[in-house]
Amino acid sequence: MTPTTTTNLKWVRAEDGIIGGICLQLARELKLDPWIVRAAWLMTVCIFGTGLLAYIALIIALPRTDRLEKANEKMVLGVCLRLSQRGDLEVGLARLIALLLLVISFGAVIVGYFILHFLLPKTTPGGALSQSKSLF
Repeated sequence: MTPTTTTNLKWVRAEDGIIGGICLQLARELKLDPWIVRAAWLMTVCIFGTGLLAYIALIIALPRTDRLEKANEKMVLGVCLRLSQRGDLEVGLARLIALLLLVISFGAVIVGYFILHFLLPKTTPGGALSQSKSLF
């Protein structure tokens, strides 16, 4: 079992949420009633306007709890998966950070993403990192 498939995941979304499962999973992690988290999220949408963008980013980046096995498959070149394995991060957190960097840098981080694709060692089907350091 890899570190990203443990039962104590925090960077996932619930499969039984109303829209994306973000508020429900956050309420479960914080041991709160879901309506409190949903009300706080609604206030961020109404007052600051950033709550909707953050919610969409979390839906894109975080895996659902019922699809954790699929979360450990590479998506776009597999860079976030390899970074999560190297840095002992949850893959959802690595994808969220990459998505936020993409938005903040107005797309300039794409160059670094492709460079990391060639520099990071490839993963084997079991999830372990291979030792080859070939660039091509």
